[in-house]
Amino acid sequence: MDVTVRRYDEKDENAVLGISLDKSQTEFTVTPESFSQEDSEDIDRYVIVVNGAVSGYLKIDKAYSAGKVDCEPKSIGLRGLALDSRLQGKGIGKLALRVLCLQLPKDYRQHNWLYLTVNCRNLPAYRCYLASGFEDTENLYLGGPVGPQYIMRAKLSDES
Repeated sequence: MDVTVRRYDEKDENAVLGISLDKSQTEFTVTPESFSQEDSEDIDRYVIVVNGAVSGYLKIDKAYSAGKVDCEPKSIGLRGLALDSRLQGKGIGKLALRVLCLQLPKDYRQHNWLYLTVNCRNLPAYRCYLASGFEDTENLYLGGPVGPQYIMRAKLSDES
């Protein structure tokens, strides 16, 4: 299976809008419509491409360390990750996260950590992040709209 992660391009909009999320996913992530309409200088959008087809998306928050989550100063944040529901349970999410963690140090050379929060009720996503190399910081973010969230992180470089 060929899985890549690359920056979103406007030509990806129709493919992103065709991504299918089941109802349980939309509680924890952004919809394809919200993702495609994102327009913030602090957010970079990426797509997950599986065997040549756009099959998921995510956002990188360049101002994450200035936000509400307690994290290292040289950090970026992962937000709004979604994978088409028809492709879940096949290891694609884990592979995409590993590919992403190899790509990000090239795109964000001045950052050392990738942080994220995951809802405490979203155990499949939590396990996926752990299996992909993220560590649980053992702290909780309590400001989320749908309850407490685990704060997790992955090292992007060898620099401190």
